[in-house]
Amino acid sequence: MGIMGLFPAGAEIRAQEAAAGLQPLAERMRPRTLDEFVGQEKLLGPGKPLRVQIENDNLSSMLFWGPPGCGKTTLARVIARLTKSEFVAFSAVLSGIKEIKEVMAEAEKRSRSGQRTIVFVDEVHRFNKAQQDAFLPYVEAGHILFIGATTENPSFEVISPLLSRTKVYVLEALTTPEIVELLRRALEDKERGFGNENIAIGGKEVRKDFTAELAEGHRVSGEAGSNAEGVLWRMAAFANGDARTAYNTLELCVKSVKTDVASEEKSGDSGTLERKNPPLETKGGAPSSSGEMRVEIDRKAQSRMAVPEGAGINASATRKSEEKSTPESRQDAGATKTVKRITAELLEEVLQRKMLRYDKAGEEHYNLISALHKSVRNSDPDAALYWLGRMIESGEDELYLARRMVRMASEDIGLAEPGALAVTLAAKEAFDFLGAPEGHLALAQAAVYLSLAPKSNALYVAYGNVMEDVQKTEADPVPLHLRNAVTGLMKDVGYGEGYKYAHDYEEKVAEMQCLPDNLSGRVYYKPTDQGFEARLRARMAEIGKIKKRVASG
Repeated sequence: MGIMGLFPAGAEIRAQEAAAGLQPLAERMRPRTLDEFVGQEKLLGPGKPLRVQIENDNLSSMLFWGPPGCGKTTLARVIARLTKSEFVAFSAVLSGIKEIKEVMAEAEKRSRSGQRTIVFVDEVHRFNKAQQDAFLPYVEAGHILFIGATTENPSFEVISPLLSRTKVYVLEALTTPEIVELLRRALEDKERGFGNENIAIGGKEVRKDFTAELAEGHRVSGEAGSNAEGVLWRMAAFANGDARTAYNTLELCVKSVKTDVASEEKSGDSGTLERKNPPLETKGGAPSSSGEMRVEIDRKAQSRMAVPEGAGINASATRKSEEKSTPESRQDAGATKTVKRITAELLEEVLQRKMLRYDKAGEEHYNLISALHKSVRNSDPDAALYWLGRMIESGEDELYLARRMVRMASEDIGLAEPGALAVTLAAKEAFDFLGAPEGHLALAQAAVYLSLAPKSNALYVAYGNVMEDVQKTEADPVPLHLRNAVTGLMKDVGYGEGYKYAHDYEEKVAEMQCLPDNLSGRVYYKPTDQGFEARLRARMAEIGKIKKRVASG
């Protein structure tokens, strides 16, 4: 049929895997089973409905919606490997209406003979309405099971008739610890990853103990932690939830790294070949004895290397025999191996960004957000801009920063400047609309506005006092006069009786208790004289006087 899909099924998938050495790391490391899948526990955890459907090969039409690199296409590949149905894959970028109609006709024929066809469409939002319509009659008739994947909201990008016949599964961006786990697998996998290449991270060779701890989000102590944790965590944080980006970064680092030659000294009856390196200096300035590298060469190994020309087969046989009889000779010799060392400096060059000390789950994260919040609270726009910029450059989630500034607008500014809340929400929307790096300026604008706005925590304190009363006092019933009498019975028992409609009064204020009886007269909100709250304070005083006049009149 000449259909160019993302991937075929069955034997052809295995043929592709055999040629994996030519593929990018991200493609080679795609999970092949559900057990290899990382993330999406809400959908694919043990016993979850979607997992049970896949394992039982009892699927229904569905849509996978999620950000790039979260596993949509990979999940479709897993289904392709496990299903006994005919599996046909489309790319909305490469296929048109002609190819769709050809595949649908073949699927109808298979359906009449009792064979099911699963059609997977990647980037389904790129298909126009007519192309999506072409699937509809075959989905309705049950000739195909439709599986689509999209990064866009299906409510807007998938036609309603098709959307109503599919179950939408929302896949989430991977967390930083999950991406660290994927990087660890790539570094250790000897078949598809870099397990055979002696990769060292931050000066230490990859060890399962600290990379496993990293994958769980734990801090790693000691020299290994200070180096490897920072490099792997920074690599994962830069990916921003996208596994493909993380794999590409790791692969670029491996391709860009300079190979080191490590040597070890061995004791025994052997000669030595010394190579003098420039002496290293200790902190006190004295040369260090570790500046010399000794490479020991076994004398027997030397003699085997010096085979006279023309010795031919006999010499070769003698050498092989001697190698078999002295298997320890290579170990006695100065052992040398090449190490590919991925350092923080190399990662900076690959990312073309300075690697700042930071991790999203550790102490430095909380130190920096605390510095930003307290700078805003202290009305220091320069410091607020600095800490904001430093967190952004360190790889912090910009929407997290936007959310925190929305919180600052209510906690530290409140009604002293009501517009602060609108400014922070607008900054969040602007970043959502523009993305990075253009949207960073909107966040900076919000940070400066918050810093210079008049400050008041009166609302924050008032709400805290309310929460304390809610927890510590009895939940008295709503006073009858504040209740709506929506039925005759409610009216008969006193609902709404005694209610005073404020608009019936000249100054739109009635003297009426609105708190429950056990909190009557309680004052929570006490506005300050800062900014707009000064006007609110005067207004509250005025309302108090009006209530007294109304009560006495």
